[in-house]
Amino acid sequence: MLTRQDFIATPPTVQVRLALEPVLNILNSVIVLTIVNERSGLPAWVTETERTFSDDEKHLNVLVNYFFPSLYNLQHFDDFDSYLAWLDAMDPAAFRATYFEHYRIDHPDRPLPADFETDRAAFLSYVRALHEEKGSSDESFDEAMAGEVFDRLSDPAALKALLIGHLRSLWDKHLKAEWQRVLPMIQDSIAGFEQVDLSDLTALEAIRAVTGRDLTNMWETSDEITQFVFVPSAHLGPYIVHFRDLTTQTTYIMFGARLPEGTRNTSNALSRSELLVQLSALADETRLTILELLTQYRELCAQDIITRLNLSQSSASRHLRQLTASGYLIERRRDVNKCYSLNRGRIQDTALALNVFFGSR
Repeated sequence: MLTRQDFIATPPTVQVRLALEPVLNILNSVIVLTIVNERSGLPAWVTETERTFSDDEKHLNVLVNYFFPSLYNLQHFDDFDSYLAWLDAMDPAAFRATYFEHYRIDHPDRPLPADFETDRAAFLSYVRALHEEKGSSDESFDEAMAGEVFDRLSDPAALKALLIGHLRSLWDKHLKAEWQRVLPMIQDSIAGFEQVDLSDLTALEAIRAVTGRDLTNMWETSDEITQFVFVPSAHLGPYIVHFRDLTTQTTYIMFGARLPEGTRNTSNALSRSELLVQLSALADETRLTILELLTQYRELCAQDIITRLNLSQSSASRHLRQLTASGYLIERRRDVNKCYSLNRGRIQDTALALNVFFGSR
């Protein structure tokens, strides 16, 4: 008797390259400054710089985040001043159109309402639904900010001038000097990975090789995305962010600047940066208690941890995000629940990194 055989297709490989992407890097630093209160473990420059901002500057940073699709352009710019000049020359109507167009490109399976660009209620209803589809219980939908975004789009010239003025101010006061400080570290990271064979990797293998993160249970693979561009950042700490350009089938992944595993680290700045990411995750009593708890169980879901340690939802989410991003916890979904297990290999990696850093044999 013949039995049925199910053949599982081999995951497709992707093209991988490392890139400096100065404009994307700098704009991402602006965005990171908006999440200081949501993500722990960010580098000191981020938290210290954010503390110097006025309420108006913090508010404008959030607006930059909302208008990122209109602000970022994939063409190459040698420096941020050239980018700002390009942005300043952009037609305001085109700036506005680019914002709305990204909804059509990024969400092809969710048609836009006919009055999406003209009716405030239709706009808010659509973007609220998108937010809820993400299934995020950690961040509530900011209807007031979404409403302000729609209102400001009614005068694109004024909006563009406001955002460019804010970016110029940030560049002159904070970002220009910081970019020069971290540039050698980012270049060292790129040079390190250029010595590694990153060919014939699947998407998940490429992400693991470059970022050090295993996203097997968290990354939605797509056969359509064939190119991955990895961009080291000095300001992301343990976190990674990604942007998909569906017109070129390219995914841009930003990650904390690091060197490939198994290579000799000749960059003191990168050594310190990587150690700070790891030690920052451990330098908190609640996070250490979570890790200690998971030495006693093979796996616990978020609600189990919340109950056993008497944590609030927001506090638990913040700590679990940092421990997962730093590699100490392995996260997977069980139905609608996020569940966690201890990554003992990461603990060994940290001990080894400390020995290497202090010259132990």
